[in-house]
Amino acid sequence: MTVAEYFNKHKNLTGSQIEARKLAIRNELRTNHDANLEEIERELAALEEVVAHQAEKRGTSKAFNPLQNIGAENRDDNVYSTQEYRRAFFKNLKGLDLTDEERSVFNQGKAELRASTFGAASNMAAVIPTQTLNQILVKARAQLGVIGISRSFGIPSNLSVPVATPSGLTQFGGHSEGTAVDSDTPSIANVLFKPNETVKIFSLSRNAEATSIDALESYLIDELTAVMMNSLDNALINGAGGTAGAGLASIAWSAANSATYANGGVPKFTDLTGIASLLKAGYGANAKWVMSNQTLFSMVWGMTNTVSGQPIFVNNPQTEGIGYLLGRPVILDDYAGFGNFFFGSFDFLAYNLPLSITIEKSLESSFKQNLIDYKAVMIGDVQVIIADAFVKLSQAAA
Repeated sequence: MTVAEYFNKHKNLTGSQIEARKLAIRNELRTNHDANLEEIERELAALEEVVAHQAEKRGTSKAFNPLQNIGAENRDDNVYSTQEYRRAFFKNLKGLDLTDEERSVFNQGKAELRASTFGAASNMAAVIPTQTLNQILVKARAQLGVIGISRSFGIPSNLSVPVATPSGLTQFGGHSEGTAVDSDTPSIANVLFKPNETVKIFSLSRNAEATSIDALESYLIDELTAVMMNSLDNALINGAGGTAGAGLASIAWSAANSATYANGGVPKFTDLTGIASLLKAGYGANAKWVMSNQTLFSMVWGMTNTVSGQPIFVNNPQTEGIGYLLGRPVILDDYAGFGNFFFGSFDFLAYNLPLSITIEKSLESSFKQNLIDYKAVMIGDVQVIIADAFVKLSQAAA
C-alpha cells in the first residue's frame, strides 16, 4: 500500500488508536525478522500525517488538565492553526500581497500575539503557524535526545501548574471496622515556568521570495530545529537555573543521588548497578539512561556482567531506540557530556513553549548584500519537576 492508501485507511482513528497501532508495529519489528521495513515506513509516515491532519481540523480547545502531559503540538491555537493563517504568514515572509481575507486573519494573529505573554512584541512580528511548529517538534524529537523523552507543556508563563507524582505507600490491613479513615492528600508537585527568551538571526537571499511556500516552510523548519530546538535540548541537560532554564544541571547532586568513578578511567559494572540502585522505586518503571554517543561506544559497548559474562548493553537494530543498558532504554544526547550517565524518569523533566516561535523580517539591515534578515524569537523554559526522579554517575574531578 502507498502512504496515501494508508492515510485513507487510518484517517478516522482516534489518538489512542493511532498510538495502539504504532505499538503493534513496534512489536512486529521486535518479533518478525522478515517484516517488510519499507511497508512499515509507509504506514508510519501515514500515521504521522493523520496526526498532523487531525491537529489542523480541531476547531475548539479542549479543557485544560494540568495533571496531564500537555504537548505543544496538541494545542489548538485557533488562528495560528488555520490554513488561511499559514498561507498569509508565508506570503508575508515572501513579500507577496495578501488578500483581504488573508490580511484579516494575519492581523488577528498579530493582535493575539501582542495580547499574549510576548506583550511588547514588535508590530512586525508574527507567530509561525501551528502546522509548522508541529513539524519542528516532530523533527526535533526524532533527531535530538532528551527533548524527545521529556514532558512538554504549552501553558502561559508564570503559571504554577500541579503535576501528579508517585504516591506513598498505603499500609495493608490494620483497619478496625467502624472506625474513621483519614483522607489521603494527593502527591502533587508544582512547577512554575518562566518566560525566557531565545533569539536567532538568519539571512536568506532575496531570491527566496521566488520559492514556493512549502520550500520556504521546509527551510524554516530545518533552521529553527537546528538552532532553537538544539538550544532547548541543551537547556534540558545543562540549564543551571535563571534565564538558562533549570535542567538536570540545576539538581543539587550529592552522595544521596550521585556517584563518581576514577578520573580518566572507565566505570565498572558495579558503578552502573550502584547508581541505578539509588533511584527510588516509584520512578524506576519508566526510567531511561541518557549519555553521549562517545560515552556509549567508548565506555559501555563492550562491558559485560561480572557474574554472567553477558554484555550489559543490548543493541537491537529493529527497535526505535539505540538499545538497552541493564534492561532500560538508552537515549543518546551529546549535550550530556563525555563520561556522564543520567538515569531517571524523564516525565519529570519538562519544557514549556507558551505560544510558539515568532518571526520578524527586515529588508534594510542587509540591503547591500541583497539579503533578507529574519529574526526568530522563542519564549520558553525548562524545569526539573522532581529532583528525586534522577540520579547521576560521572567522572571524579582531577
